[in-house]
Amino acid sequence: MARKTILTITFILTFFNGFGYAQTNDIKMQNIAAAGNYFEAKDYHSHLKAWGDTLSSLTNLLYKVNMSVYENRPDSVVYYLEEILKQAQSFGFYHRLCDLYVQLQDYPKAFSACNRARTYLQENPDSICETTLQKWAGYIVDWENRIRQTENKPVIKILRGNTENFLPIIEDKESSLPYNEVIYNNGNKIKTMFDSGTPDFFCIDKEIARQIGVRRYYDDNDTLYTVNGAVVFGYTGILDSVQIANIKLYNLPVNVIDMNALSNTSIGSAQREAFRRHYQTVKILLGIKTINLIGNFVWDFENKILYFPLSENKAENRKKANLFIFENKLYTQIEVNNIPLITLVDTGDSESIKLDSWFYEKNKKDIPIDTSVAEWHFSDVVMIHSIRHNVPRRLVYKPIVTFESKKINSSVQVWVQSLIEEREFDNPDLVEGTIGYQFLKSLGKQIQINLSNMRIDVLK
Repeated sequence: MARKTILTITFILTFFNGFGYAQTNDIKMQNIAAAGNYFEAKDYHSHLKAWGDTLSSLTNLLYKVNMSVYENRPDSVVYYLEEILKQAQSFGFYHRLCDLYVQLQDYPKAFSACNRARTYLQENPDSICETTLQKWAGYIVDWENRIRQTENKPVIKILRGNTENFLPIIEDKESSLPYNEVIYNNGNKIKTMFDSGTPDFFCIDKEIARQIGVRRYYDDNDTLYTVNGAVVFGYTGILDSVQIANIKLYNLPVNVIDMNALSNTSIGSAQREAFRRHYQTVKILLGIKTINLIGNFVWDFENKILYFPLSENKAENRKKANLFIFENKLYTQIEVNNIPLITLVDTGDSESIKLDSWFYEKNKKDIPIDTSVAEWHFSDVVMIHSIRHNVPRRLVYKPIVTFESKKINSSVQVWVQSLIEEREFDNPDLVEGTIGYQFLKSLGKQIQINLSNMRIDVLK
């Protein structure tokens, strides 16, 4: 992803027509938008409009491309990319276009994007050197092979029926994380975690995959996964069907691994036994890509149910987005002691709020530490995707937490620790904190997560 972003920025900068202040606006916007700074990019765009400043035509289109990516509108991304290509060509843009058409399962247009990229290389209007031309021509062959492989796989589908549109919430006693009983392949009812911190469709334990009949892709080789510091083998399979209340999903890709590897064997026996019980409770993680397919769900903590609204609230659709997606991760913005920060939304994390240590260092004069707790408090951190033990961290003293300008329950705990070490973030400069399941519970009795309009809303 980083390589493609660099290609895009370099291409755009070569087409700036203005100088001085106008050019500065373009460069600043490109740097902000391409780095995943969704809220800052929106604010800067509003600032430019308020002061009558403008962006170049190409920069404005690329801004719309990035905003459409973050707001989960792939059709709009395609539209704006095609508009850019009417004005100027870029190999990187053809690559993105091909990926998007594959994502939308429009394979003829994906192949067309490949042919257009090949024509661009043949005409070579930008005088690209021969070595690069040959290398990029090889990339196009790889794209086409991947399209053929994907085209031959079963089509992902979603159907909504007239059956009950809710599931009971069951909280795990060990972690306080929620799970629901979901039906797999027309009969296997298994505890499942809705985990927005998992960037795939599903992650399934290998024994459960065998039990429910996950089929291995014919062209898939064993893949090495690094989980909780352990290197384990896994593979990609296909799940024929999943029944989630009134929603039925078909032909979903799944990552299959040995979840016992999530328990680090270097820890003490007591902790290891607790973690073993924890991972026996939930062996299937329903990730952000499946949540995105479903689009909209409500945690009703008062009645202990997870339900799926049968219709959209038009008033909610008119509200501004307070979520965005960047590289298959879900983010929002909160404030701690009136300091705004971008946080990962991780429903598979049992805690409330964690601040990255680097964010804290930049703002520590405004974020006092609770001195009644040991300055470096070592503890075991349990997330559904991993476990870390002896984590050094500090507790913030009486934090003031706000979300959408509303103060959150004062009992919410805010910890400071190194989040970059905790997870393999693709964009560490973007990550300033995380919010977990307990934070969402603190917002209210009914919380809606809607990826159709990219919002978290408190319904009650």
